Formats: sequence, C-alpha cells, structure tokens
Amino acid sequence: MDVAALAEASYVLDRVTAAADDGTPDVAVINDVALLHRLRAMGSGESFEERHACGAMQVLAYAIDPAAVAPDVREEAATAIAQGAPTDLRAALLRGLQGNASAVRAAFRRQPDPQLADLYVRAFQRLIEFAGPDVSGYPSRLLDYAAALDLRCDFLQSDGDLADLNEAIDVTDQALTVGADDPATVIRAHKLRGPILVHRDEIRPGSSDLAAAGDSFRALVELTDENDPQHADHLSRLATVQRLLRERS
Repeated sequence: MDVAALAEASYVLDRVTAAADDGTPDVAVINDVALLHRLRAMGSGESFEERHACGAMQVLAYAIDPAAVAPDVREEAATAIAQGAPTDLRAALLRGLQGNASAVRAAFRRQPDPQLADLYVRAFQRLIEFAGPDVSGYPSRLLDYAAALDLRCDFLQSDGDLADLNEAIDVTDQALTVGADDPATVIRAHKLRGPILVHRDEIRPGSSDLAAAGDSFRALVELTDENDPQHADHLSRLATVQRLLRERS
C-alpha cells in the first residue's frame, strides 16, 4: 500500500475528528481506515503498529454502530472491548488516532519519504489538537510531536528553515512545564531539547541556544544514576558544550 493511501487516511481522520466535535463521525470511512491498516499489516509482515491501528479503528466503528461493521470484525471488536478497550466516543477515537500515529511513525522509520515525514508530523499534531491538555498523557503527546518535527527537519535537511526546530523546542519546553512533576517526562524532554538546541545553534550560532543545551545536558547528568549506561554520554555532551562556550567567550 503506497503513501497516497496513508495521505487519504490522514485527510479522512481530520474529517472524523471534526465530526466528533459536532456529532457522530461516519462509520463507513472509519471502516475504510481500519481496512487500510489491516491490508498494510498483511503487506508489512504483520506489523504490530498496523494491526493495533486496525483493531483500534474497528473498536471505534463498533462503538458508534455495531450493525455497521462486518460480522467477523464485530467479533474482534467485542473481544477487544471485553478486554478493556474504551467505548466512549472520544476515548475510542483517541485510541484510534494513537494507533494511526504509531503506524505512520513505523512506516516512516521503515522507509523514510518526504510525504511520510509530513504525515508523521500531522498524525501527532492531530492527537494534541483532539485530546487537548486535560486528557491524561498530554506531556507524552507533546514530546511525540516534538520528536516528529525534529525527525522531519533531519530527514529533509531543511537547515535553511528553522520552523520545525523552533516549534520542536517550544513544544518540548511546554512539556517540561506541564510535566515538571514526572521525572520520566523531564528526562525524555531534556534528551530531545539538548540535541535540538545544539542543531539550531549550528545553523544559527551566536544565540543562547548552546548555553540552554548545556542546561539540558546538566539536568540529564543530575537526573541519571552514574550506573546508567547513558550517564557517560550525558557527561560527554555537557563537556563538549562547555568547551564550545569557553572558546566563544
């Protein structure tokens, strides 16, 4: 299944999320997205992400109208619901959007492509727009989106355009603010923030980015145990930034 099919699914999911705000989404198009992921799973060696996305979309369709899904799909969806899959419309749709986003990310990692990079970013942006800040997992969704922006920038080698890096840094800082009480969120955010700031400094030297990157690497040194396999890497990155700052002073 080519990238164009995922692009069509992205367009459909934008319509579905808009419809969820105004009423009930069209079950037929949700069934189409579920089928797409099923077919992609078959073509990619039973990709876990594709199968999960298919299952989540099937549950969503079943939750809206059980009679609108095929009998075999109805049975699969009923089993998933019995095992704890949500049936509330917004919760089921969020689970479906998460499944789609994970599948698109996996597709990009398997075979990077400029259009897939855009779809990857949009999939995680859509999650933030739909769920908002009040649904559990908001800091994690922000960091997923920041990582997508960073990857797109690296893949497209868009060094002349700082838009993705600027937004990735802003979103990471937002995650640090809203997830300040969660050590795992703070560590993950600094792991993203430090290298992104270094990258932006390489493109636009002379700003405060390098010092800010040093703050992130210092935080990682302080937050990780000395026996952590990544502790030495954080120390090395911090030392490199400190050396560069001394050379500039």
